[in-house]
Amino acid sequence: MKTGRYIVVVIAMLTAARAQSLSGLELARALSDDATRKAAVADIVAAERGRVPLLLSWANTPPKGVSRIGLYIGMAMVFGSLKVKAAIPFLIKYIALPAGIPTPPWMKTTEVIVDRLPALSALIQIGPDAAEAIMNVGWEHLGAYDRLASLILVSRVGEGQAARDFINRALGEANLQREFATEALRTLEGRASPAK
Repeated sequence: MKTGRYIVVVIAMLTAARAQSLSGLELARALSDDATRKAAVADIVAAERGRVPLLLSWANTPPKGVSRIGLYIGMAMVFGSLKVKAAIPFLIKYIALPAGIPTPPWMKTTEVIVDRLPALSALIQIGPDAAEAIMNVGWEHLGAYDRLASLILVSRVGEGQAARDFINRALGEANLQREFATEALRTLEGRASPAK
C-alpha cells in the first residue's frame, strides 16, 4: 500500500518538474496548440501556482510566435482550474472567446455555451468574486456577446440583490429594445406600403 502512495507522489513530482522545466516560449506554444493544450494545462495545474505569474504577464504581453487565441484559451483553462482571482480582469476581457468550434454557441444550452467559452467557464470556477467583478464593469461597457456570457456567469455564481438587479437590468433593456424594434418594423412596413 505504501508503494502505491510513493508512486503517486513521484508521478506528481515529475509532472510538476516537467511543467517547470519548459521554457516560457515552449509553454506558450504548448498552451496555444489544440493538440497539446490539455496536457500543458494538466502539467501547469499539477505544478500548482509556479507558472501563474508568467501566465498573468502574458495577459498583457503575449509571447511572439504563438497563436494568441489558442494561448488565451489555455490560460483561461489554467486560471479556472487554479481559481486565480488575479486573472479575473483578463478573463472578463475574453469572456466570449470561443474554443475550437467556429460556430457561435449562443443558440445552444447554457451548459454547451459554458463548455465552449473557456474564460466564462474559468470565471464560474473562480466563483462569486468573478460575478461581482463583471457586475462592477458595467453593462454599457460589455459587448453584445459579453453581455450574454455575463448573464450566465451572474446566474451561476452571483450573490444577493446585486445579482438580481444586474439580471433585471438586462431584462429591462431587452424589453425596451424589443419595443423599439417592433415599432421600427411597423414604420418600415408603413413606408414600404403602396399609397392608396
